[in-house]
Amino acid sequence: MNKNLTIILTAGAIISLGLFIYWFQGGSVVAPVTEFPSETGLETTPAIEVPVANLLVTPSPLEPVVAPKACYVGGCSGQVCSGEADVITTCLYQESYACYQQATCERQTTGECGWTQSATLTACIAATADDGLFE
Repeated sequence: MNKNLTIILTAGAIISLGLFIYWFQGGSVVAPVTEFPSETGLETTPAIEVPVANLLVTPSPLEPVVAPKACYVGGCSGQVCSGEADVITTCLYQESYACYQQATCERQTTGECGWTQSATLTACIAATADDGLFE
């Protein structure tokens, strides 16, 4: 490839990148007005402004979409809801641990993993509140 063509292609790429950055930051993209010499008989076309607010913006492929980490049920009796897989606990059993078998372990509004406090779960835990520990 000759040197002049390389310079022209590089300049075109830089201009295109600059227009993209300008558009991405909320500016308007303006179609260029081409001036023709009067002897050609061609008329100039007025600029067309396209507001960026009306355009669909998609995520950049350079910025990965990060999904929240999964929550895991662990513990000897399945009573622990955590962001860590394979949590191990002592195997002391409480009746209330059975309540978690039908409960939902998920990321809470705080961003931490936890048991979603449904009416069924809270009623079950309240009903087994006086249970003792058994080995």
